[in-house]
Amino acid sequence: MSDKVTSYHQARLIVEQIEHGMPTDPEGGEDDEYYAVPMAPDFVQADDCAWFVNKKTGKAERLFSAPFAPAGLGNMYYRDFKSVRDDAVDNGE
Repeated sequence: MSDKVTSYHQARLIVEQIEHGMPTDPEGGEDDEYYAVPMAPDFVQADDCAWFVNKKTGKAERLFSAPFAPAGLGNMYYRDFKSVRDDAVDNGE
């Protein structure tokens, strides 16, 4: 099965739609399964979760993402995300 979400830009649009237009950060993270999509600095949500978009399904999920949150498979903090930037921002899209 090919990936439904193939760019960080797509992942940002998914989260921004769910958040009713609240902006996301042009810089996030990526691993083999997910894009990590943080909110823009002025719109950070004060909790121990963050947005992650599953590449295969296109589903956005609020998952634990802090070292003080419960450890385990559901805590994304311990995954090895590589830095990614939304190229559409650089191209003025």
